[in-house]
Amino acid sequence: MAADRSVPARERLRDKSNANAEWSEAGPRLLPQVWPAIAPSFVVPAGGTIFTIGSCFARNIEEHVARLGFRVPTLSFTVAEAERAGGRDNAMLNKYTPAAIQQEFAWTRRMLDKGGTVEAADVAELAFTCADGMQIDLQLGGFRPVSPERLVARRQALFDVFRQAFTADCVVVTLGLVETWHDDFTGLCIQQAPVTNGFRRSLDRFSFRRLDFATCRAQVQEAIDTVRAVNSSANFLITTSPVPLDRTFTRDDVITATMHGKSVLRAVCGEIVEANERVDYFPSYESVMLTRDWAVFQNDRRHVSDAFVGKIVLRLVDSYFREAPIDYRMAHAAYMASVAGESADASALKALWEASPKDVRAFAHYLKALSSTPAALADAALRYVGAAAKPEDVVRVARTAKRDDEEAATVIGAIASAVEAAAGDAALPAAYADLWRLWLQALLREERLSEALDIVAAATARWPDDAGLTELAGVVDRRARRAGLFDAAPGVQGGPELPPAAPAPPTPLDVLAEAFDVGDSGAIAAALGPVLESGAGAEKILEIAQQAKRAARDGVVSPRLAALADAVAAHAAPGGGAPDAAFFPLWRMLSQALWREDRRADAKAAAIAAADLWPDDEDALANLDAVKRKLRKHGIAATSADSHTPDAPPTAAAPPHLTDAAE
Repeated sequence: MAADRSVPARERLRDKSNANAEWSEAGPRLLPQVWPAIAPSFVVPAGGTIFTIGSCFARNIEEHVARLGFRVPTLSFTVAEAERAGGRDNAMLNKYTPAAIQQEFAWTRRMLDKGGTVEAADVAELAFTCADGMQIDLQLGGFRPVSPERLVARRQALFDVFRQAFTADCVVVTLGLVETWHDDFTGLCIQQAPVTNGFRRSLDRFSFRRLDFATCRAQVQEAIDTVRAVNSSANFLITTSPVPLDRTFTRDDVITATMHGKSVLRAVCGEIVEANERVDYFPSYESVMLTRDWAVFQNDRRHVSDAFVGKIVLRLVDSYFREAPIDYRMAHAAYMASVAGESADASALKALWEASPKDVRAFAHYLKALSSTPAALADAALRYVGAAAKPEDVVRVARTAKRDDEEAATVIGAIASAVEAAAGDAALPAAYADLWRLWLQALLREERLSEALDIVAAATARWPDDAGLTELAGVVDRRARRAGLFDAAPGVQGGPELPPAAPAPPTPLDVLAEAFDVGDSGAIAAALGPVLESGAGAEKILEIAQQAKRAARDGVVSPRLAALADAVAAHAAPGGGAPDAAFFPLWRMLSQALWREDRRADAKAAAIAAADLWPDDEDALANLDAVKRKLRKHGIAATSADSHTPDAPPTAAAPPHLTDAAE
């Protein structure tokens, strides 16, 4: 809300209206989580239209708001899988900087003024033409090349969404970054770093800029003015996204660069709120960043956990969206309880899903609430599958259930049973193999090994050529043996049954596999020696690593691979020097796993270590080149990798110790 900057001293000193003015009284709002007081200047009417724009934090908010019965136009935007810029259908709408937000609103306003029909001339300054004639929309995330005709059609669809900001009851703006890339040819800022192959010959056209306070403030004010020139009654809710930089293009530490950018944007928010009526600041940034608990973030330590976003939205509901119908609020409360691992009302979750049938997470949590009533769970799963759901949609529900629930095997099993029932005697498409893999991974996580034995036997019989299922069969077999289920375990491999009273002693490979499954680096090192002494070659050891890597593809596997690489280096080359080149794929698996875990510097180090160990091996050098290319694609200067000379001798007699880096 606009405020007078200059207040007479006597008046201000006498003003005791702020009940939250003293830090000594802030304890209840600081612990156990930080929830600053809010004083709303407006309320959004029930069923009103809320337009969200900004960083990925805006995407988090919009999903929760939609569950409360509000219209959220941006959720209607979707593109084909090949064009997506992230996991969400509308991820390419992310606008991380004030410049990107202002430019999109300005373009939409121009389209409104000309009647709303998008033509090729209207996208000319937004489009980058690649050498093959395909075009990239520089204002949309992902930089996926499309045909010129598709670019215009997609822009038309985007306009049809963004025009609704000019009629919305409330516009929610989340400011994310101040680091931006500038197209010096058009004078526009672009959505992300120009690092894909299509830009290689045109890099001189672009420059990097870190926006200052004055520029950011002017751009945010212009964005508000652009909308209110058409929609004068629009309310604005503005916040700073707590999601830190993935990487910085400055010379600062990414932590320092993140704090610089967030400080600028938080100050901009304060100035904008003071200068405008019906523009409120919502302190979600403070709640996330000042709460002394890493659990507010997801495992990547960047994105805010859905449970904490839900708590933020509940505060939004109580402050700005309190006119949402009580049944919607109760349904959303049930959803948040389920996300937090608490029991939830199945009927409320069912109502939430039925109100928004495309809400995969709502449906997954509805199934979770039914897990204690098998008949109701089976019926709900069958109705979903029977409604002509595509295999990829079914798998997506199962993947969501596995991600959100540590005990999702029952739900995924019900979905798989529904798929079989719906198919009848018809063969199941190969796309459903992913569903069975998720089911097996969930069973393994819950140590439900007897069930896993039955499921993996049926799955490998149904899809005998599926490498992922075959590798999971090996993992199930080893864990079953370790648990003493010897009468059933050999059946996974098609061998004869063994009586439980006389199990075969574990081979050295079995001992190594068990140590690798457990993830004990000391046990891995101790088990490798007997394996090598038994005559087992690199192929068998790599097979163990590959099986465990595939089985744990949704988790962190790099510490195990690093421990195995260290053990191989120590045992296979005890006098210094390099192990046999047949072991190189282990280092490649390690660098790939580190990259997937967003540990790019460690991935680079593993690739360099492999190139140092085997300087004449083409595969090792190709792996290093691949890491370099990925670093450049993500806009990361691969300085140490670029300075590496493959024909130089190893930097040390033994490779770097990898376990510490991976852990």
